[in-house]
Amino acid sequence: MSTVKGVVLVSYPEGKIISTIPFYTSDIPITVCSDPNAGNVFLPENNTIYEYAHGATTPDATLSVPSGYEDAYGCALDPLTGDLAVAVVVVGGYGALLVYPKATGTPTVYRNKQIEFFGYLAYDASGNLFSAIEKRTFGWFIAEIPAGKTQVKFLKIVGCACQPGKLEWDGEHLVFEDSNSGQSYLGQLSVAKNSVTLVGMVEPRGIVNNDAFWINNRHVFGRFVAIRHGNNVPVGVWAYPSNGKHKKAFYDISKGEKNGIYDITISVSPSH
Repeated sequence: MSTVKGVVLVSYPEGKIISTIPFYTSDIPITVCSDPNAGNVFLPENNTIYEYAHGATTPDATLSVPSGYEDAYGCALDPLTGDLAVAVVVVGGYGALLVYPKATGTPTVYRNKQIEFFGYLAYDASGNLFSAIEKRTFGWFIAEIPAGKTQVKFLKIVGCACQPGKLEWDGEHLVFEDSNSGQSYLGQLSVAKNSVTLVGMVEPRGIVNNDAFWINNRHVFGRFVAIRHGNNVPVGVWAYPSNGKHKKAFYDISKGEKNGIYDITISVSPSH
């Protein structure tokens, strides 16, 4: 979990803090992602992507952002190929994506001057890559790079005036966090050829709308509003896609810092 203090490793289902990975620069918030097959965790920070084995606190490998690009933010792993996608910015300009084959070596670059910034990234089970983006002068879209293709597609959002942030793939839909009349919800988007359509809304009670959530094994993990514990905003666990109250709550992860959790990922040991 990315916090104001660093990336905190927490065991599940115990909720025990194992250790903390300090940030290498002062840049926050920091995004994190994980390999659904090997359990490795990736931490993009500034112009470097750090890779950690499951449970490790020192990086096994690093990847550099090529010259002419900066501000690595947001990443995702292709479950089929192991390719690592990272969102960056062209120096002095617009958004770009870097895709490192099998999370190594020199990346393939995807650029589009119509895109201000690529946000959080998500792969579906077929290796299609998605990002919520703001297209210059045209509002919000979902950008897609279909598996095996080299061009960015713009998918119109149908059924809501949504401004999706973080995206997750739940096995059937793209899922994003947004708020509706003050109530946070997880919106489910059905993907078609040229559009995505809002087809469902899951409302975990008390979830905080800040993009810090992760879906794994029919559960959603996310920040939620607690009545007590002062400034400490804990992490809750809800059944997915059910609505209602959290099943578990983990406190003291943000060490008293209000709204101090920025991103969440689940790393599953490859032995499980």
